[in-house]
Amino acid sequence: MPVYDQVQQKGVLRHLLVRQAKRNGQIMLVLSAHSSIKTLGLECIELLKADKFLNEKVDTCVLIINDSLADVVATRDSNFETLRGTGLINETMKILNDR
Repeated sequence: MPVYDQVQQKGVLRHLLVRQAKRNGQIMLVLSAHSSIKTLGLECIELLKADKFLNEKVDTCVLIINDSLADVVATRDSNFETLRGTGLINETMKILNDR
């Protein structure tokens, strides 16, 4: 999958974000891509969905379609598609007591 070139405005993959919840170990994979992924990267999406390692280790995977000129993961106009799982991970936060 070709990496997106901001200057030439060509390519597919803009950002890759991996997040792991510290307490329960859940892992979220977020792919931010140009809309050309729907044609150029369709095979890659299917490979991600079928990948044995990802299916065993990654709890949820989200694809964000971002055609914005800004170098950001998502904008208000971005479309989100959950490829695997619920699209969310749960994190338990420890509340500190100042007593």
